[in-house]
Amino acid sequence: MVMVFKREILDVFNVASGREVSINELANIVLRIAGLNVKPIYEAGRPGDIRRSVADISKIVRVLGFKPKVGMVDVFTIFIYLLYATVR
Repeated sequence: MVMVFKREILDVFNVASGREVSINELANIVLRIAGLNVKPIYEAGRPGDIRRSVADISKIVRVLGFKPKVGMVDVFTIFIYLLYATVR
C-alpha cells in the first residue's frame, strides 16, 4: 500500500497469488487452520456455477511490480485469527 500512496496511483488491483486454487484446497486449508475435523458435503453443480477461476494479477505486477510473497496458508491463518478475535 505504501507504494500506491507514494506514487499517487488510484486504481483497483487484484491482490492474489495468481495461481488457480480449488475449492477443495481452500476448504482443507481453512478446516486445518480452524482445527475443525469435518468433511465437506458435495452436491451436484448448479447452472451458473463457476467451475474454474484464477485472479489475474498482471495489472498489479505491471503497475506496482507486485510479487506474491505470502502463502495462502499464512493469509488464511491471519484471516481466521482476526475473524475469531472479532467474534469474541
